[in-house]
Amino acid sequence: MSVAKVSCIDSLSRDNYDTWKIQMRALLTDGEIPDKYARNPRHTRWGSFRADIDSKLGAVPYRLGRGSDIEAAVESLSRDLTAAYEENCPLRKVQGKGKATFWTKDLEDRKRAVHKLLSRVKHRRGSPLWEEYKKALQEYKKEIRRASRESWRHFCQSINDIPATARIHRVLCKDIKARLGSLHDPSGGNTTSEEDTLRLLMDTHFPGSTREDWRTAREIVTFERTVWAVDSFAPYKSPGLDGVFPAMLQQGRISVVPYLLKVFRACVATGFTPRSWRQAKVVFIPKPGRDRYTGPKDFRPITLSSFVLKTLERIVDRYLRDGPLERCVIHANQFAYQAGKSTDLALHSLVGRLEKTLDQREVALVAFLDIEGAFNCTTTDSIRQALVRHGVGSILIDWVLSTLEGRVTTVMLNNVSCSVNVARGCPQGGVLSPLLWCIVVNELLVRLSSMGVYAQAYADDVSIVVRGRFCRTVSEIMQGALRSVESWCREVDLSVNAEKTELILFTRRRRLDGLVMPTFFGTRLVLSQSVKFWELSWTAN
Repeated sequence: MSVAKVSCIDSLSRDNYDTWKIQMRALLTDGEIPDKYARNPRHTRWGSFRADIDSKLGAVPYRLGRGSDIEAAVESLSRDLTAAYEENCPLRKVQGKGKATFWTKDLEDRKRAVHKLLSRVKHRRGSPLWEEYKKALQEYKKEIRRASRESWRHFCQSINDIPATARIHRVLCKDIKARLGSLHDPSGGNTTSEEDTLRLLMDTHFPGSTREDWRTAREIVTFERTVWAVDSFAPYKSPGLDGVFPAMLQQGRISVVPYLLKVFRACVATGFTPRSWRQAKVVFIPKPGRDRYTGPKDFRPITLSSFVLKTLERIVDRYLRDGPLERCVIHANQFAYQAGKSTDLALHSLVGRLEKTLDQREVALVAFLDIEGAFNCTTTDSIRQALVRHGVGSILIDWVLSTLEGRVTTVMLNNVSCSVNVARGCPQGGVLSPLLWCIVVNELLVRLSSMGVYAQAYADDVSIVVRGRFCRTVSEIMQGALRSVESWCREVDLSVNAEKTELILFTRRRRLDGLVMPTFFGTRLVLSQSVKFWELSWTAN
């Protein structure tokens, strides 16, 4: 690398800085930096893509009764979809960023005028035109700031749906500290390489047919549900390892849906999940609101699995909600992943009980619990038992468990990759995972309700509220509720970190005679004056 020229003139940007012209030679055999090429799925020739799919996608074998037949059918589908996509979406050279969205013809004209003045005065500092140039430059930068503000204001006013709001939220919440690098390991040291970091992350987050069957499969996988499931995804979501993204299925639905219908029914009837669907890549994203990102639990694993599998998962999810869960409903105090419920409703329900406590001059003892590794550590046995309790048939249970067992997840950091066999848990990012967890944790809510204790949950965040007039009685009831939580955790092989369990007291009283702090997993809990839960701060006063 060599510095060819240094220039200290104005850059005409919103910031004044010196410009350096640097010549760099890449350490390559030909001495040139290679161009980067990529495919933009939004530029796909979808008409030609549909025609190619019609010609490439052969007829599904009449019988798909064996796992090897299903594997071959799925591989053929992925291969034909990928080939048609690559033929109709050629690689294009990646260009640099275009002009700013707020750029206008007026700004372009002002820029040219300033450049002309600059070329006339840059070698004549004492020229009368110098003041004219400085004034023009000042006005030019002022117009840039005004146009930028107006563009940003217009953009914010145009946001009228949840996806757009979520995108801007992700941009504003980006934290430059939240980068994956060296992490603290359990021994007290730090990882020293990409391989060590990936291994620590994976070890932390991934600890390990009859005629009636086909009749049940046809009942679950219908043509209408398949079309609905294919169209339910945003077209350009990130694909899994097979490279198939939703738009490929949606644009080729005329030929693809009949193919999927037979494959999906065969999978459910035989309780089989193809190997390619059980292979996924994992992306670790930083958890928001952390002060530092130095440990593996400061990152959340998001699984990018095949969208063909996600389509079948969505069909099964809808079948469960419309069928078994209509007859054996999920507890009313589960506010996550349920139609018509949200965090706002959960907060309203909890705050309403606390306000009533204060109005009636009672005492309310609230325990906030966070079940550790809820998605990643749930065992297949606990999932099976929960599905049985909710009246799900054995045929569908076998297929659900086949999607969870024998999974292989791959993660990359820079140019280093790491793969592990996952023995337990539901993949975060899976379509069916939230519902499976709600079914598992439902038993805890049922037990607490049968004791007369109010408890509510939002996914794996559980709050227990005990109200009453007498502090000793409230303490005893809370102790019994926490023992019930301990018993449930042992049954499903999960845990709650007692040191992170927050206990807070809401009351207008000054005397609290008889109040005894409960124990939880052998740890004596202490009262907190302020608790952060559901991204809100709860204070005792």
